[in-house]
Amino acid sequence: MVESINNIFNQECVNRCICVWQKQKEITNGGSIDALQEWYISYQLYVFCYEIFWIFKVFISKHTKMISLG
Repeated sequence: MVESINNIFNQECVNRCICVWQKQKEITNGGSIDALQEWYISYQLYVFCYEIFWIFKVFISKHTKMISLG
């Protein structure tokens, strides 16, 4: 169960980064420094997403272990 959540979450973050970068590229007519900067910001958001996910994943695994032990 945790692995499937991992895959869905990971893909969602990646899709958002790509989407933001592509939209910015359209706005700036083929990409520029601004588009690159926007992509970098999206990438940082992706990393932030991923860190939050890991906290969530650890919480789920600890919670699952408690249930199976208790």
